[in-house]
Amino acid sequence: MASISGQSTTKINDVDGFYTTQGGGSGISPNTIPGAGVNGTVLIGNGSLATNPLVTIDFNIGITDANSFTKITCRTDTLAMIAIKSDGSLWYWAQAGATYMNWGTADATWRQYGTDTDWTDVSSETQCFSAVKGGDLMFVGLGSYRQRGDGSTSATTSWIVSNSALTWVATSLGYRLHGAVTSTGHAYFCGYNYDYMTGQGTQSGSNATLTREQFSLTGCTDVAAGSYRHCKILKDGNIYSQGRNASNFSGPGVTSTGDVNGPLLSYSGGDIVEIFRGTYWSYMALTSTGQLRFAGEAAYRVRPDGSTTDMKGSSSFGLIDGGATGYTHYEAFAISTQNTWPAVAIKSGQMTVGGGSGSYKIKEALGSPANTTSWINVGSTGSVGCAQSLVQITASW
Repeated sequence: MASISGQSTTKINDVDGFYTTQGGGSGISPNTIPGAGVNGTVLIGNGSLATNPLVTIDFNIGITDANSFTKITCRTDTLAMIAIKSDGSLWYWAQAGATYMNWGTADATWRQYGTDTDWTDVSSETQCFSAVKGGDLMFVGLGSYRQRGDGSTSATTSWIVSNSALTWVATSLGYRLHGAVTSTGHAYFCGYNYDYMTGQGTQSGSNATLTREQFSLTGCTDVAAGSYRHCKILKDGNIYSQGRNASNFSGPGVTSTGDVNGPLLSYSGGDIVEIFRGTYWSYMALTSTGQLRFAGEAAYRVRPDGSTTDMKGSSSFGLIDGGATGYTHYEAFAISTQNTWPAVAIKSGQMTVGGGSGSYKIKEALGSPANTTSWINVGSTGSVGCAQSLVQITASW
C-alpha cells in the first residue's frame, strides 16, 4: 500500500478534495482547435517548456474562448490585445504584469471593456493601442514616441480621447508613427519624421500632434503605417506612399529606392479597398474582388501562396496566388528589422499561418513537423478574424 509521510493513502483519500486512489491515468491533455461550426477565439503560441519534455509543443494551443471577434490587434510586446465584435463592443486580453493596462484586468482572459457598442477600428504597436470609437480617436499606452496625437508625450494607463474635433474612420500605428483618416477623406499623421514617413516634407524632428499631410489629399479611405519608417494612404482605390523605400515596395509609380517625400501616387490600379500594415521589407493590399497584391521582398515566406518571389519596383503590387479571389485578411506586422515573425491570412474563410522561423513552433502545435516552412491551415473554415505577434497567433471563428 502506498503511503505519504508514513500514512496509508487510503486514510487521506478525499481529504479536502485530494484523491490518492484513482490511479495515474494519462495525465492532462492538450487543448485542441475548435471543430467545424464552433464559434470562438483561441491563442496558439510558439514557446516550449524545455524543462519538462513531457509537456509537448501541442500544449501551446490555448483554451477556446466563447467570444468571436471580427477585428483583432496584438501589441508588439505580445503582452496585450484588443478586439472588436460584430456588435461594436471592445474586448481585451492581457497577461499579468502587462504595462499600461490599469484600465482592465490583466489575467490572460478575454474581457469586455465597458458596455458601449460604437467601437469601429483598432490598431496597436509597442505598448500602445489606438482606436476609433463613435468617430472619436482614442489612445492608451506609451506616449514618448509621439503617437498619442493630442500633443502630449506622456504615457496613459487609461483610454483617452486624443481627438474629437474631427470625425475619424481609420487608425494605424507603426514604428514611432500614427496615421489616421477622417470621414471627410483627409489623412493625418504624428510621430517622428524619419525619412519623410509622416508626410510633412521633412526628415528631421518629430510632431506629437496629428497634422494633415503636406499635399492635402481628399478622398482618402485607409492608412497603413509600416514597422519601419514608411506609410501608405489609400485614395480612390489607389496607393500613395511616403517614407523609406529601400526595399523598393512603394509601387510602380515610384522608380527611386530613395526616401519618398510624399505622399506620392505609387499604384494607380484603382482596385484597392484595404492596405495591411507593412513590414520592414513588404506590403500587402486587398482588391475589391478579394485578391491580394504584394510589393517588396518575399524571402521570409510572407506570401500566403507559398511563393518566395519578390515584387519590386515596376512589378510592385502585382497579384499573387495566380489572381485567386476569396481573401479577406492578411497580417505580417513586426518590430523594425525583425524577420522571424509569423504571418497570417484568411482566404474563403480558411485561416492560414506562415512567415519566418517564429511560425515554426506554432505550426508544430497545430500538428506539422518541426521547422515546417510552408503555409498551413489553422482549423476549419469559417474564420472571421485573426492576428499575430512575434510569439503567437490569434484565431477567431
